Parts: sequence; C-alpha cells; structure tokens
Amino acid sequence: MGARTAARVVGVGLFGGLFGWAGVAGAASDDGGWDGAGEDGAGTASSGIHFGLRLAFALPMGDTHGSWTKTSSLGGVTQTTTVEGAELSEGVAGQIPIWVDLGWQISPRFMAGLYFSYGVVIPAGDLADACDKQSCTVNDIRLGAQAQYAFSPGRSLDPWLGAGLGYEWFSVKVGEVTSRYRGAELLMLQGGLDLGGDSGATTYGPFAAFTFGRFATIYSKIGDNGESRDIESQATHNWLFLGLRGVVK
Repeated sequence: MGARTAARVVGVGLFGGLFGWAGVAGAASDDGGWDGAGEDGAGTASSGIHFGLRLAFALPMGDTHGSWTKTSSLGGVTQTTTVEGAELSEGVAGQIPIWVDLGWQISPRFMAGLYFSYGVVIPAGDLADACDKQSCTVNDIRLGAQAQYAFSPGRSLDPWLGAGLGYEWFSVKVGEVTSRYRGAELLMLQGGLDLGGDSGATTYGPFAAFTFGRFATIYSKIGDNGESRDIESQATHNWLFLGLRGVVK
C-alpha cells in the first residue's frame, strides 16, 4: 500500500470510528446516559442563528492533478509532451485555517447553513525553497453548504456529526508568478464533541473534518500576462482537519 493510499485509509478510518462512536453516544443519550436524562438539556435552543468559529491544522493528501500527454504539431513536426502528476504534499506541509460556520438551528439537534475557511498554507519542498528566496503567498479558501446533527443538545457532552459540499480556491504567488487552482469540494465529512451545553447557549470542543476535492481549472499568470485552462487529468485531493471550535446558538 502506497503512502497516499495509507493516508486516505487513515482519514476515512478516523471518520468511520467517529461515526460509530457518535452513534453509540447518541444511543446512550437516548437511553438516559450522558448525565442521566433522555431528553434534550436545559441549555438547548429550539431554533435560531448558529455561529461557529474554528481553529485547526490541516494535513494535505492526494494530488492537485494527474499526469497527461499533450500533442502539438508545428511545421509538420509532431511533438508529444508529458505533464507529470503532482502530489499536494510535495509543495504543502499543511495549512492553518480560520473556519467560520453560519447557519440556522432548525431544531435542537439539526443545523443547516454555510461554511467558509481561509487557510494560511505552509510551503514544503521546492516551493518552500522558492519562498525563502523571494516574496511568497500561499493560501486555500473554501466555501460551501453544510448540515450538522447533534446527538445530545444542551447536555454537558454533545457528540455531533455533519457533512457538506462546496468549492475551493488554492493560490500560490511567488514573486511575479501566480498559480490558482479551483474546483469542487465534492464532500466534507466532519464530527466532534461539544462541551458545556448544559451551562448555556455557548459550547466548545474538539472536531475533525475530512474533505474530498477535485481541481478543475488552473489560472497561471506571469507579470501582467495570465491565462486560465482546464486541467485535463483531474485527481482527488484531501485535507484532514484537526482542531477546536466554539459555537453560539
């Protein structure tokens, strides 16, 4: 098993375990566990605005694009060029995102809304070397829709799960050269444990998220000249987020 496959197995396995644990925790809550009551806790909001702020570290996995072969003809001479695939982790050590959730608490257990994150990317490899020599900016922006389900709202321990989908922009600017990848975030799985729900409408706790994305286009610019083109061989990349979040609802 390759390193990339192993990393994805670890990420998916983490969420498989998280979903299973949350299901057991939810069943325990319904049976009177988690502080000994089956009903939602006293701090539960029936409906209203849900605002969340998250801080995390994200590990990159997968490829920004696959490899493909392009053929061109000039003066009767045919030339074939192979574009090699690129692993996201070759140029990225990770990112530190500020993540905002804004939605509507439809019921004490269910929330639907939007998410936005701006991540400061930590370069690695050749990109890190280039950033040491000249001005450099690398960031990752994500925007999408999501839903979350809480198993024990208003209780001291409240496990939750969620999913979403959206769009992603990954930008690299080194000196006068800019590259901007963009494409769909096909699936975002998330879950965590909120603490302090029995004390009021504000909770906090750890969370994890695992994304499946696919860049479709790349915009390249050198100086004042830029062009956008489709990525002929698209590939799946992932981010594994681990961090803390606070919620007011």
